[in-house]
Amino acid sequence: MSQFDKPISDPTVIVDQAYKAQNDAFGTIDYPFLIKLIDDYRLHKILDIGTGEGTFIIELAKRIITVDIDAIDINKNMIDKAKINNARNKLEINFYQAIFDASFPQNNYDLIIARFALEHIIARRDIDKLIATVYANLKTNGWVTLIEYFILDVDIIDPTWKKFRKSEIITYKHARAHPRICLHLPVSLRMENFHNIKSNINHVSPSTIGADNFFNLVFEYTKLYSQIYPIAWPQALQKEIFLWCDRKQAKGDPAFYISHTIGQKLSKSALEKMKDTQSRWYRLSNITRSLPACNRVTFTSDDRLVVCRFSYPFSYISKAHKTRLAEFTCLSSRATWKSGRTPC
Repeated sequence: MSQFDKPISDPTVIVDQAYKAQNDAFGTIDYPFLIKLIDDYRLHKILDIGTGEGTFIIELAKRIITVDIDAIDINKNMIDKAKINNARNKLEINFYQAIFDASFPQNNYDLIIARFALEHIIARRDIDKLIATVYANLKTNGWVTLIEYFILDVDIIDPTWKKFRKSEIITYKHARAHPRICLHLPVSLRMENFHNIKSNINHVSPSTIGADNFFNLVFEYTKLYSQIYPIAWPQALQKEIFLWCDRKQAKGDPAFYISHTIGQKLSKSALEKMKDTQSRWYRLSNITRSLPACNRVTFTSDDRLVVCRFSYPFSYISKAHKTRLAEFTCLSSRATWKSGRTPC
């Protein structure tokens, strides 16, 4: 895979402070999201792909209990740092160096997390291959969570923030990274037969995470980016951004954006049941559509439950339409009749 089966970080680039600032800023949104998913579906065995120096997964492990966590990265230097960081916390996390591809040992995980990892994969077909590997390593009913950066560089009021965003885009292009890869992920999940796919983009600004966390992240990102591609970050620009961060006074509400995309691997029986439910709703829709407007039954659906209401008293419905409603009832054995009486 392009840029996924080799380290993506130059060992001379110091990333520790940037990762810590990133974790402090984005963690206020990422941790509650993941903890709710873990608690709601009782997920116990977790794999973190591209764990880096381990800051994020260590902080997540502090917030959850009764979980078994594996954390991998292709970069041995990062794994060594992660082990040192974890030694201070004495958490049961299995950090090890590995390539996550078709050769990865088949393990059954309840949850696989990839955070800020996919943007570094150059070819989109390789992202699809990785998601196929995720699918193969999940248990039935397991989940994948993909957390990615989303760079939006329009409608910016503050001139310094606009310069930062412009140089950031240039840096991403130089590194051949994807600044908006999250827009592709729902399609990739669907192609690999994931279901219950959901995606949202979160607004991360001084208003949502606090001025200290926000401006500290801008400060550390500027230092990091200037190491990666100095041409896009001249000294004058760095000085302007650092002063802007110290003042913590921006025009408008400058914002980072991060995306959460999830999908579930369903069992064959669950998939068949879903198809049967979808077929039933389609047939119910056709039946009710055939009724005249004055007698038509209206209903809403919530998962497998069909809720029905009569627009008019039952006695007003003709005999022929009562037959159709009887068919409606037979199709929907779990129907709940809110008014009138059951037409059987």
